[in-house]
Amino acid sequence: GELIADNIKRITKINEYHTSIEPKTHMLLVPHINKVNMVAKVAGVLGADNVNIAGMQVVQGKTEKSIMIINIDSKIEQSTINKINEIDGIENACYINV
Repeated sequence: GELIADNIKRITKINEYHTSIEPKTHMLLVPHINKVNMVAKVAGVLGADNVNIAGMQVVQGKTEKSIMIINIDSKIEQSTINKINEIDGIENACYINV
């Protein structure tokens, strides 16, 4: 991460993915195959489980893989993460609580 100005923190790299997203208390990392409708499928699961997306960035890697970095408003249940991981093309979504 970096401090880009006084008290403005940003996550600038996650593994091979270059990003610039504000770290929040509740975050969801969703590595996935870069193909049509992946964001909609994940957002659909979150919405159905009443999880609000506060911010999001999708970063494409050097291969066919991408990562969604999602700031959410509250803790996410393991059952929701399990539903996301069942989506074809998702590779081990994980919840981060900082």
